[in-house]
Amino acid sequence: MPLYDPEKTWAEQNLPPEYQELAKKKHLPFPGRVGFGERPAILVIDMAKAWTDPSSPMGTDMTECVTNIRKILDVARMTKPKIPIYFSIMEYDPNLKGITEVHNRKRPT
Repeated sequence: MPLYDPEKTWAEQNLPPEYQELAKKKHLPFPGRVGFGERPAILVIDMAKAWTDPSSPMGTDMTECVTNIRKILDVARMTKPKIPIYFSIMEYDPNLKGITEVHNRKRPT
């Protein structure tokens, strides 16, 4: 299945059939098609080693996900002109000053 089918709406591509009609009536999220635009980019969100390495206290085995992201990035780097690639990151002070109480409860280690 292609990553994006311009002949189908978001609902048709992402929701089970029983929810598609409701999504169309409620316009969730948008029933129309827009395509890819003229200046595509790739955004990689929160793929830090802390979450993708099973040896990390907060990590899990995301080998398949990381491998697939790598394939996408390799293709983007080979295109002419190159497709811009952006990475979002979260960074903490070495003394963990930015960690909230909720985060500490979720992360017992």
